[in-house]
Amino acid sequence: MACSAFDLGDVVSNSDEGNGDGSANDGDAASDAGSSADGPGPCVPGGDPCNCLEAPLTISPPPNGTGGTIAVIGDTVYFTLTAVGGSGSNPLMVSAPITGLGDGGALTHVIKVSPIGSDFVIGQSWFYFRYVAAPVAVAFAPVSSVNANVSSYFGPLVHTPGDMTVDSTRIIFGGSDGAICAIPIGADAGPVGVDDAGCGGAIVVPPRAGGPNTFQVAANDTTVYQSANGHIYDAPQSTGVLSQLLVHPNASFGGMTDDRGRLFWAEVTGDAGSLWSADDRDGAASDIVPSALDGALLAATFTVDADGIYWSQFSYTKIWAAARDGSKRTLVACEPGVASIATDANFIYWLTSNGGVRRIAKPPLK
Repeated sequence: MACSAFDLGDVVSNSDEGNGDGSANDGDAASDAGSSADGPGPCVPGGDPCNCLEAPLTISPPPNGTGGTIAVIGDTVYFTLTAVGGSGSNPLMVSAPITGLGDGGALTHVIKVSPIGSDFVIGQSWFYFRYVAAPVAVAFAPVSSVNANVSSYFGPLVHTPGDMTVDSTRIIFGGSDGAICAIPIGADAGPVGVDDAGCGGAIVVPPRAGGPNTFQVAANDTTVYQSANGHIYDAPQSTGVLSQLLVHPNASFGGMTDDRGRLFWAEVTGDAGSLWSADDRDGAASDIVPSALDGALLAATFTVDADGIYWSQFSYTKIWAAARDGSKRTLVACEPGVASIATDANFIYWLTSNGGVRRIAKPPLK
């Protein structure tokens, strides 16, 4: 999915909240990093760097489920879980407070167990999901929802919605044969038409012969982007005419997102997984983090904000941060199984593979 479909960098948290007791080494202040008391062994020169890191703070203990997607809005973290308490594969969405906690907070059910995809994006004050049961649709619910059924949707559609993102006014998602669809953000998404593209009539980029059925989308207020089969294309939202922005033969792209005038994505080639960035106007690209996962042939799970880029992976054991250009690469935590990452102004949050939420202070990257 498009991992930074909304701007988390503008959310502000209190950097002194910690465990609520004002103590040092509570996982909040950047100055706490480097404590030798929190790792599995001594912090010694030339030793395991993981032993020199501050222990992350638990925001929500794992509920013995499987982590999906995470987002932070104000003083609340939202995330999806599957297979919780024998509920099967259908996800539910929950929230937990992020302030004044040291041992995890109680979960609030936002969306009940439902046939939705575990990925979601946020447009203004709405959550958007892929409704994957027949009839397929784009489902949405207010951010203020509590224990809600997913009953509002754009559909029914001919094809299951693909990757989703948002600009300031529209939810944008993939259709079939390379089509890109867009509907207004809000409770009234307009009438639903019937078309083979799976857009319900809301087509930005029309389908094309041989176009991909599985691809990623990113967007800003003027342009949509599509990545598939080693190519990234762009199209003005006003015309929907695709142009090739760049091509990386034999590469697999993941997590493409547009943020502050640049595209970011994870890339896997025959050498290693890496993180890339390109100008979203001319496609001039650079490999900002080569070998992002220590040489593993895996696509990194990442998020990006005004301060930097942050990444890990479900099958990996470290969490890293770097400036937006890839400089100042910094190890921030050593924990296995990261399902999804989010940030606010002061902290990095991650959803673990078993559904817990943890956080650590952002390192200085500028």
